[in-house]
Amino acid sequence: MAWKLGSHEFQWAIDLDAFARYAYAVNKVREHREVYCLRSDDGWVVGVDPDSDPVFPMWPHPDFAAVEALDDWADAYSEVVSLDHWRDEITPMLQRKGFAVGVFPAHNRWVHVWPATLLEHIEGQPKKRYDLPRIKAKPPPV
Repeated sequence: MAWKLGSHEFQWAIDLDAFARYAYAVNKVREHREVYCLRSDDGWVVGVDPDSDPVFPMWPHPDFAAVEALDDWADAYSEVVSLDHWRDEITPMLQRKGFAVGVFPAHNRWVHVWPATLLEHIEGQPKKRYDLPRIKAKPPPV
């Protein structure tokens, strides 16, 4: 089951630049040990980068994935993938196929990373570069 994501944090995270969203995703996947991908009746949803190379999109929460299920992906739904399954099954599949991972796509922007590199960032020692500013408290109603 997904962790509780408030509307304030949702909007804050969506509005981060692609590299900050990458850091956010790494931190959240590390903390909750889950990845969310889009799936349809035809299988996993795969996008393309600007060079038309295949990219496997992933998000740290199903709500982020759901808002991207538009246009060609309109029939897709978010599916949870445990970190163990991501490591043992998805990462090797992506490597065999030569697919990169599009981490936390939003606003047609994402960080394009190779599966083994992403896994190293998630499972390796925490790095200072994944530190993010704290979410500012929601202002009180007026």
